[in-house]
Amino acid sequence: MAVFDFTEAVSFVGRHVLVELVFPDENEVSDSLWSCVFVVGVVFSAPGIYEHPHFLGFSLGYRSPYPEEFFWERIKTIAPMGRALRVR
Repeated sequence: MAVFDFTEAVSFVGRHVLVELVFPDENEVSDSLWSCVFVVGVVFSAPGIYEHPHFLGFSLGYRSPYPEEFFWERIKTIAPMGRALRVR
């Protein structure tokens, strides 16, 4: 799972980023998906209450008025404009 501190996570809000998400199958083989996302928010974990931190954002071409959730446990790479940060 990707781990971001408060400052790093909040720095993505309001920015366009490229996100590589991984989806391991039962054979431990990981398929990945790249997505261009405009990050509009971040949800942190609250121990004992909510254990799934994630970003809220809109993917390029996403047609809903509500943001998608990009869970940190699925993020392999996140690249804000101009730099990449490998998290696994």
